[in-house]
Formats: sequence, structure tokens, C-alpha cells
Amino acid sequence: MWLPLQLYGVQAFRDSLEEKIFLSRYLYRKLSEIPSVVTGRYPQLTVITFYCDVGTDDENQIFNTNLLTEILNDGSFYLTSIRIQGKLCLRVCPIHNRSHKDSIDRFLMLLHEKIGKLAAW
Repeated sequence: MWLPLQLYGVQAFRDSLEEKIFLSRYLYRKLSEIPSVVTGRYPQLTVITFYCDVGTDDENQIFNTNLLTEILNDGSFYLTSIRIQGKLCLRVCPIHNRSHKDSIDRFLMLLHEKIGKLAAW
């Protein structure tokens, strides 16, 4: 950490964190616009949680597990799952230094594609 601070200065780290917080909030807003998606709390930092509500708790768990698998199998993005109040949620954290708005837009396109694919089953 010392060398990057010396090379780039504190402001570069502040700018990067500010961008990642912006991306998290942008993703949260976009996820909130998808009819079947239920978002978690508004992100204070860079973690966003959500799940697709497709019916009963059991149906939601199966659908979201399959959605996670589909996204991970695509290999373009990495996200994890977490249980919040007994519900299986997907968790995204766009903090990687290569995460930018175009990355979030590509993730959203992939998410729409995979939701549509699984909903058709």
C-alpha cells in the first residue's frame, strides 16, 4: 500500500473509491427498475444485494440459485450469495479497479438475459 500511495497519491485512491460508490448506487437504481428484482438496503459503500421474486420462497430459492449458477458459468462476472432473513440473495461488489460503468451495464444486460432464460423454463 505504501508504494501506490507514494506513486499516485491519496487523491487517486479517493477518486477510485468515489467511482466505486457511484457504481454501486447506479447498479442499485438499475436493479430497482427490474420488475421481478427485489433489492436490499441502499448501499452505503459498495455491496449490493438483490433477489428475483418469482413466487414462493422455495421457488425463489431455486430460481436465484440457478441465476447465480448461470451468471457464474458465463464467466464474465463474479458474484456471491448470502442469506438475509432466510432469503437467498445475490451479492455484487463492484470494487475491482477494472469495474467501470460499462462493466455494470454489461452485467445488467447479462442479468436480463439470464432472468429471461430462466423465466422461460
